[in-house]
Amino acid sequence: IGPMPKQYADGGFPTMGEMFIARENGPELVGSINGRTAVANNGEIMQGIAQGVYNAMIAANGSGSGGNGQDIRVVFTLDGDVLGEKVIKYHNDQVMVTGVSPLKV
Repeated sequence: IGPMPKQYADGGFPTMGEMFIARENGPELVGSINGRTAVANNGEIMQGIAQGVYNAMIAANGSGSGGNGQDIRVVFTLDGDVLGEKVIKYHNDQVMVTGVSPLKV
């Protein structure tokens, strides 16, 4: 048995043909970057996803290159219904049952 394979818990670039251990300290992603084998740890994966989402939102909002300046509309749903409509329905139902608005203004 030879030496213990190198561990890449902090990420890094294994050399071609190098044996290494993945997932020894949590999730890792193994792939290639610029033709080199690359290991990304969980923190690097999350940082990469966050940066990608941020860049996409900037581009979609028109603040970055390639954006079209349009507003982004986000619709929240709850049990398949639009959240605002569900809140209004709940409010109106409570007023019908109790005669009093549950909203404190």
